[in-house]
Amino acid sequence: MANTTRRLIPKAHVHAQQHYCKLGATLGSSPPDYSKIFSDPISFDREAFNDLYRRYAPYLQAVLDNLLSGRIFVSVATDELFKKHLDVPLVCKQLLPLFATAEAFGKLDECSSDLVDFGQAYVVTKTTALNAIDTHIDLSISYNTKHDLAATGDFRTALLLAIASIFKGFERLNYCQGNSKTVAIVGNVFSHVMEIMLHDYCSRFWMDALRNPRLQIKLYEKGELNPLLGSGFYEATIRSALAIMGIAEGPAVKEFLHKFRKLRQLVDEIADVHEDIRVGRLTYPVLVGLSNSVHSKALASTIKQIWHKSKPIISRTGSDDLMNAKCLAGNLRLRYLTRRLYSLLEVAGAWQQSYDEADELYLDLIGNFSRVFPGAHPLGLVEIVTLKRAFLERLKHQEWRDVSLDPVEFPSAESIQYKMETCEGRLGK
Repeated sequence: MANTTRRLIPKAHVHAQQHYCKLGATLGSSPPDYSKIFSDPISFDREAFNDLYRRYAPYLQAVLDNLLSGRIFVSVATDELFKKHLDVPLVCKQLLPLFATAEAFGKLDECSSDLVDFGQAYVVTKTTALNAIDTHIDLSISYNTKHDLAATGDFRTALLLAIASIFKGFERLNYCQGNSKTVAIVGNVFSHVMEIMLHDYCSRFWMDALRNPRLQIKLYEKGELNPLLGSGFYEATIRSALAIMGIAEGPAVKEFLHKFRKLRQLVDEIADVHEDIRVGRLTYPVLVGLSNSVHSKALASTIKQIWHKSKPIISRTGSDDLMNAKCLAGNLRLRYLTRRLYSLLEVAGAWQQSYDEADELYLDLIGNFSRVFPGAHPLGLVEIVTLKRAFLERLKHQEWRDVSLDPVEFPSAESIQYKMETCEGRLGK
């Protein structure tokens, strides 16, 4: 049995597996079998989420109870719209790193009240606000965002709700433990994310990049507008947890968390090619393919055909975003062209190169936890980053498509204390 397990785990992952198992033994916990990342990533995914929710459910429940039981905004109508828009699974997922960081330093119970207060303010400031904007811009109908398009109606409503939430959230952050630091952290991280989103939006349907993909690839290699830094919740919650606990950030923390962000974004860009390309986004796997001189012309031609079909749909003035998203997803011609794009990316080696680079990022992260967080026992954080690695493996098993699984029964907003089975995927910005 042991020999079989070793064969399932790539040689490069042996050290990561040892570190993972050692953390579990130190904390007296039994995290999912590491080999399942490669043999059965869906099972690993569900088991890891169940383990995380089992440990942090009381704290997540407290955040949701306080958000849903009280009044947040002056207007009843605004309050109801906010609560209608509240995505419970997304909130839970984005707060996991906050509580996992406190657990790593043995201060989860000691700081629970302050962490819950921050969690509430954070959800108002960032989770709902940025998700409202991002969902409308990307016209996504993925499992945990499709109701957002219906909840907020048109984009102007989503934008105004987001602005109201951001201002209200910063007001609440100001009353949290470590307020000056957490306000600065959340403000810094997400103003950066918004700049990246702005640049990304202004670069959509960029024909010059089809002819010269280096124009876009250089952003991924270096620079403050690196699209792989377009997700900020890992950094914001982990650094805020350190501030709330009064633990100084080591010199390597920010660089380490940038790698955390890059891994999350790169895996999601692999998963979202079918949606991103239809709204004019040239993400990393596509740019890698376009850089292949043998296949660049065929790829560019296919992308132009996709854009020729999709751009008129998303450019319709005064149209409903949910209807537009459904039109993009259901258009038979776009489906055919997208399948062709995936095949071309396969023969161009783009999927494998993107996979290899994501795997390298993961191994670098796992190998440096103890250096960046000396004295900590970060099993929860290791499980969270390993969920992304399992998701990457699942994508490879499913020919790079985030295939819908059996319907997941998310808990109601009233109770998340019972077993919550879910799957890693899009987690918002």
